Amino acid sequence: MTRSEDFFAICEEVVRTVESEASRVPDYSTCHRNPRQVQTKTSIGDVITQLDRTIETSLIERLTDILPGSQVIGEESGKHGEGLLNWVIDPIDGSTNVLHGMPHAAVSVALCEGAIPRVGVVHNPFTGESYYAVAGAGAFSRTRQGDASHKPVEVSPNTQLEQSLLGFGLPYDRSKAPRIFSVAERAFARCQDLRRRGSAALDLVSVATGELDGYFELDLRVWDVAAAGLILQEAGGALSSWDGAALQWDSPERKLDVLATNGAIHNAMRGFLRE
Repeated sequence: MTRSEDFFAICEEVVRTVESEASRVPDYSTCHRNPRQVQTKTSIGDVITQLDRTIETSLIERLTDILPGSQVIGEESGKHGEGLLNWVIDPIDGSTNVLHGMPHAAVSVALCEGAIPRVGVVHNPFTGESYYAVAGAGAFSRTRQGDASHKPVEVSPNTQLEQSLLGFGLPYDRSKAPRIFSVAERAFARCQDLRRRGSAALDLVSVATGELDGYFELDLRVWDVAAAGLILQEAGGALSSWDGAALQWDSPERKLDVLATNGAIHNAMRGFLRE
Protein backbone atom coordinates (compact mmCIF):
# COMPACT_ATOMS: atom_id res chain seq x y z
CA MET A 1 0.00 0.00 0.00
CA THR A 2 1.08 3.57 -0.66
CA ARG A 3 1.19 6.12 2.12
CA SER A 4 -1.98 7.73 0.75
CA GLU A 5 -3.73 4.36 0.74
CA ASP A 6 -2.66 3.78 4.34
CA PHE A 7 -4.17 7.10 5.38
CA PHE A 8 -7.33 6.40 3.37
CA ALA A 9 -7.80 3.09 5.19
CA ILE A 10 -7.39 4.94 8.50
CA CYS A 11 -9.83 7.60 7.30
CA GLU A 12 -12.55 5.04 6.60
CA GLU A 13 -12.15 3.61 10.09
CA VAL A 14 -12.26 7.08 11.63
CA VAL A 15 -15.46 7.92 9.72
CA ARG A 16 -17.17 4.85 11.16
CA THR A 17 -15.91 5.66 14.66
CA VAL A 18 -17.01 9.31 14.53
CA GLU A 19 -20.44 8.41 13.16
CA SER A 20 -20.91 5.90 15.95
CA GLU A 21 -19.97 8.33 18.72
CA ALA A 22 -21.92 11.23 17.19
CA SER A 23 -25.14 9.21 17.20
CA ARG A 24 -25.56 10.22 20.86
CA VAL A 25 -25.89 13.93 20.05
CA PRO A 26 -29.44 14.33 18.67
CA ASP A 27 -31.03 12.79 21.77
CA TYR A 28 -29.19 15.26 24.02
CA SER A 29 -31.06 18.40 22.96
CA THR A 30 -33.05 18.55 26.21
CA CYS A 31 -29.96 18.75 28.45
CA HIS A 32 -30.52 22.49 29.01
CA ARG A 33 -33.31 21.46 31.40
CA ASN A 34 -30.64 20.07 33.72
CA PRO A 35 -28.14 22.89 34.36
CA ARG A 36 -25.95 20.57 36.43
CA GLN A 37 -24.90 18.90 33.17
CA VAL A 38 -23.67 22.18 31.68
CA GLN A 39 -20.71 24.38 32.59
CA THR A 40 -19.08 27.40 31.03
CA LYS A 41 -15.38 27.84 30.31
CA THR A 42 -13.99 31.18 29.08
CA SER A 43 -17.32 33.04 28.79
CA ILE A 44 -21.07 32.53 29.11
CA GLY A 45 -21.13 31.51 25.45
CA ASP A 46 -18.34 28.94 25.79
CA VAL A 47 -20.25 25.95 27.14
CA ILE A 48 -19.29 22.38 27.85
CA THR A 49 -21.83 19.61 28.44
CA GLN A 50 -21.38 16.20 29.97
CA LEU A 51 -21.86 14.81 26.49
CA ASP A 52 -18.78 16.71 25.23
CA ARG A 53 -16.71 14.96 27.89
CA THR A 54 -18.27 11.55 27.27
CA ILE A 55 -17.75 11.63 23.51
CA GLU A 56 -14.18 12.90 23.81
CA THR A 57 -13.23 10.21 26.34
CA SER A 58 -14.68 7.49 24.13
CA LEU A 59 -13.04 8.88 20.98
CA ILE A 60 -9.64 8.98 22.69
CA GLU A 61 -9.94 5.30 23.60
CA ARG A 62 -11.11 4.22 20.16
CA LEU A 63 -8.73 6.37 18.11
CA THR A 64 -5.66 5.37 20.08
CA ASP A 65 -6.70 1.76 19.51
CA ILE A 66 -6.56 2.47 15.76
CA LEU A 67 -3.04 3.92 16.12
CA PRO A 68 -1.38 2.74 19.35
CA GLY A 69 1.17 5.20 20.66
CA SER A 70 -0.44 8.21 18.96
CA GLN A 71 -0.84 11.54 20.74
CA VAL A 72 -4.20 13.22 21.35
CA ILE A 73 -5.15 16.90 21.52
CA GLY A 74 -8.72 17.19 22.78
CA GLU A 75 -10.70 20.40 23.19
CA GLU A 76 -11.98 19.40 26.61
CA SER A 77 -9.16 17.31 28.08
CA GLY A 78 -6.05 18.79 26.48
CA LYS A 79 -2.95 16.92 25.37
CA HIS A 80 -2.34 13.23 26.01
CA GLY A 81 0.83 11.32 25.21
CA GLU A 82 3.69 12.02 22.86
CA GLY A 83 4.13 11.07 19.23
CA LEU A 84 4.55 12.31 15.69
CA LEU A 85 1.03 11.24 14.77
CA ASN A 86 -1.60 13.05 16.79
CA TRP A 87 -5.38 13.06 16.87
CA VAL A 88 -7.10 16.45 17.14
CA ILE A 89 -10.62 16.11 18.54
CA ASP A 90 -13.59 18.44 18.89
CA PRO A 91 -16.27 16.23 20.46
CA ILE A 92 -19.11 18.63 19.71
CA ASP A 93 -18.54 21.74 17.61
CA GLY A 94 -21.72 23.70 18.22
CA SER A 95 -22.45 22.72 21.83
CA THR A 96 -24.59 25.82 22.40
CA ASN A 97 -26.80 24.84 19.45
CA VAL A 98 -27.22 21.34 20.90
CA LEU A 99 -27.96 22.82 24.30
CA HIS A 100 -30.89 24.76 22.84
CA GLY A 101 -32.19 22.02 20.58
CA MET A 102 -30.90 23.59 17.37
CA PRO A 103 -29.94 20.77 14.97
CA HIS A 104 -26.64 22.17 13.74
CA ALA A 105 -23.44 20.74 15.22
CA ALA A 106 -20.60 18.39 14.33
CA VAL A 107 -18.09 15.93 15.70
CA SER A 108 -14.67 16.65 14.23
CA VAL A 109 -11.49 14.54 14.18
CA ALA A 110 -8.19 15.11 12.38
CA LEU A 111 -5.08 12.98 12.25
CA CYS A 112 -2.00 15.16 11.98
CA GLU A 113 1.61 14.32 11.29
CA GLY A 114 3.30 16.89 13.45
CA ALA A 115 1.25 20.00 12.66
CA ILE A 116 0.23 18.81 9.17
CA PRO A 117 -3.29 17.35 8.80
CA ARG A 118 -3.29 14.05 6.92
CA VAL A 119 -6.86 12.89 7.59
CA GLY A 120 -9.93 14.97 8.41
CA VAL A 121 -13.45 13.83 9.30
CA VAL A 122 -16.46 16.02 10.14
CA HIS A 123 -19.86 14.46 10.83
CA ASN A 124 -23.21 16.19 11.30
CA PRO A 125 -25.30 13.83 13.46
CA PHE A 126 -28.52 15.69 12.73
CA THR A 127 -28.36 15.23 8.97
CA GLY A 128 -26.33 12.02 8.93
CA GLU A 129 -23.79 13.61 6.56
CA SER A 130 -20.09 12.83 6.84
CA TYR A 131 -17.32 14.81 5.15
CA TYR A 132 -13.78 13.53 5.00
CA ALA A 133 -10.46 14.03 3.28
CA VAL A 134 -7.01 12.53 2.98
CA ALA A 135 -4.13 14.85 2.13
CA GLY A 136 -3.38 14.60 -1.57
CA ALA A 137 -6.32 12.28 -2.26
CA GLY A 138 -9.32 14.62 -2.37
CA ALA A 139 -12.38 15.40 -0.26
CA PHE A 140 -15.55 13.34 -0.14
CA SER A 141 -18.95 13.02 1.49
CA ARG A 142 -21.49 10.37 2.25
CA THR A 143 -25.06 10.86 3.34
CA ARG A 144 -25.74 7.98 5.71
CA GLN A 145 -23.96 5.50 7.94
CA GLY A 146 -22.85 2.46 6.03
CA ASP A 147 -22.82 4.20 2.64
CA ALA A 148 -19.67 2.87 0.97
CA SER A 149 -19.64 5.43 -1.86
CA HIS A 150 -17.17 8.32 -1.88
CA LYS A 151 -18.89 11.35 -3.41
CA PRO A 152 -16.31 14.04 -4.29
CA VAL A 153 -16.96 17.53 -2.97
CA GLU A 154 -15.66 20.75 -4.45
CA VAL A 155 -15.90 24.45 -3.82
CA SER A 156 -18.16 26.80 -5.75
CA PRO A 157 -16.96 28.33 -9.04
CA ASN A 158 -18.23 31.78 -8.06
CA THR A 159 -15.71 34.57 -8.76
CA GLN A 160 -17.73 37.63 -7.71
CA LEU A 161 -17.90 38.82 -4.10
CA GLU A 162 -21.24 40.54 -4.74
CA GLN A 163 -22.71 37.17 -5.77
CA SER A 164 -21.28 35.36 -2.75
CA LEU A 165 -22.96 33.86 0.30
CA LEU A 166 -20.58 34.26 3.24
CA GLY A 167 -20.49 32.80 6.73
CA PHE A 168 -18.88 34.14 9.89
CA GLY A 169 -18.51 33.28 13.55
CA LEU A 170 -18.38 35.13 16.85
CA PRO A 171 -15.46 34.91 19.31
CA TYR A 172 -15.98 33.79 22.90
CA ASP A 173 -14.06 36.91 23.99
CA ARG A 174 -16.88 39.43 23.84
CA SER A 175 -14.50 42.36 24.07
CA LYS A 176 -13.76 41.56 20.40
CA ALA A 177 -17.42 41.90 19.40
CA PRO A 178 -16.99 45.42 17.95
CA ARG A 179 -14.20 44.20 15.68
CA ILE A 180 -16.05 41.16 14.28
CA PHE A 181 -19.34 43.03 13.86
CA SER A 182 -17.51 45.84 12.07
CA VAL A 183 -16.02 43.32 9.64
CA ALA A 184 -19.40 41.60 9.26
CA GLU A 185 -20.99 44.93 8.40
CA ARG A 186 -18.39 45.55 5.68
CA ALA A 187 -18.88 42.02 4.37
CA PHE A 188 -22.67 42.45 4.31
CA ALA A 189 -22.30 45.64 2.28
CA ARG A 190 -20.32 43.79 -0.40
CA CYS A 191 -21.72 40.25 -0.58
CA GLN A 192 -25.08 38.80 -1.59
CA ASP A 193 -25.89 37.70 1.97
CA LEU A 194 -24.34 36.68 5.28
CA ARG A 195 -24.92 33.76 7.67
CA ARG A 196 -23.91 32.97 11.26
CA ARG A 197 -24.76 29.38 12.29
CA GLY A 198 -22.58 28.50 15.27
CA SER A 199 -20.30 25.66 14.13
CA ALA A 200 -16.93 26.54 12.65
CA ALA A 201 -16.34 23.00 11.38
CA LEU A 202 -19.64 22.92 9.50
CA ASP A 203 -19.09 26.43 8.12
CA LEU A 204 -15.69 25.40 6.76
CA VAL A 205 -17.24 22.26 5.27
CA SER A 206 -19.97 24.42 3.74
CA VAL A 207 -17.28 26.35 1.87
CA ALA A 208 -15.79 23.02 0.76
CA THR A 209 -19.12 21.85 -0.67
CA GLY A 210 -19.97 25.17 -2.33
CA GLU A 211 -22.88 25.97 -0.03
CA LEU A 212 -20.92 29.00 1.18
CA ASP A 213 -18.38 30.89 -0.91
CA GLY A 214 -16.38 32.20 2.04
CA TYR A 215 -16.16 32.28 5.82
CA PHE A 216 -14.27 34.28 8.46
CA GLU A 217 -13.88 34.06 12.24
CA LEU A 218 -11.61 35.20 15.06
CA ASP A 219 -9.95 33.13 17.79
CA LEU A 220 -10.48 29.60 16.51
CA ARG A 221 -8.32 26.75 17.79
CA VAL A 222 -6.69 23.80 16.09
CA TRP A 223 -9.60 21.45 16.90
CA ASP A 224 -11.99 23.83 15.08
CA VAL A 225 -9.91 23.93 11.92
CA ALA A 226 -7.65 20.89 11.45
CA ALA A 227 -10.20 18.43 10.02
CA ALA A 228 -12.53 20.83 8.21
CA GLY A 229 -9.62 22.90 6.89
CA LEU A 230 -8.11 19.83 5.24
CA ILE A 231 -11.49 18.97 3.70
CA LEU A 232 -11.74 22.53 2.35
CA GLN A 233 -8.26 22.51 0.84
CA GLU A 234 -8.72 19.08 -0.71
CA ALA A 235 -11.98 20.37 -2.23
CA GLY A 236 -10.02 23.13 -3.97
CA GLY A 237 -10.52 25.94 -1.48
CA ALA A 238 -8.15 28.39 0.18
CA LEU A 239 -7.41 28.63 3.90
CA SER A 240 -5.32 31.30 5.61
CA SER A 241 -5.14 33.77 8.43
CA TRP A 242 -6.79 37.13 7.86
CA ASP A 243 -3.51 38.61 6.64
CA GLY A 244 -3.11 35.84 4.06
CA ALA A 245 -0.36 33.95 5.91
CA ALA A 246 -0.55 30.20 6.41
CA LEU A 247 -2.23 29.10 9.62
CA GLN A 248 0.20 28.02 12.34
CA TRP A 249 -0.94 25.74 15.17
CA ASP A 250 2.27 24.89 16.95
CA SER A 251 0.37 24.98 20.24
CA PRO A 252 -3.23 24.10 21.19
CA GLU A 253 -3.40 27.45 22.97
CA ARG A 254 -2.71 29.45 19.81
CA LYS A 255 -5.74 31.45 18.60
CA LEU A 256 -6.35 31.51 14.86
CA ASP A 257 -8.02 34.25 12.84
CA VAL A 258 -9.34 32.20 9.95
CA LEU A 259 -10.29 33.10 6.39
CA ALA A 260 -11.68 30.29 4.23
CA THR A 261 -12.91 30.69 0.66
CA ASN A 262 -13.41 28.93 -2.65
CA GLY A 263 -10.08 30.49 -3.66
CA ALA A 264 -11.54 32.79 -6.30
CA ILE A 265 -12.76 35.43 -3.82
CA HIS A 266 -9.93 35.05 -1.30
CA ASN A 267 -8.15 38.30 -2.16
CA ALA A 268 -11.41 40.23 -2.29
CA MET A 269 -12.30 39.05 1.21
CA ARG A 270 -8.83 39.86 2.48
CA GLY A 271 -9.45 43.39 1.22
CA PHE A 272 -12.39 44.13 3.51
CA LEU A 273 -10.81 42.23 6.42
CA ARG A 274 -7.85 44.66 6.27
CA GLU A 275 -9.92 47.85 6.23
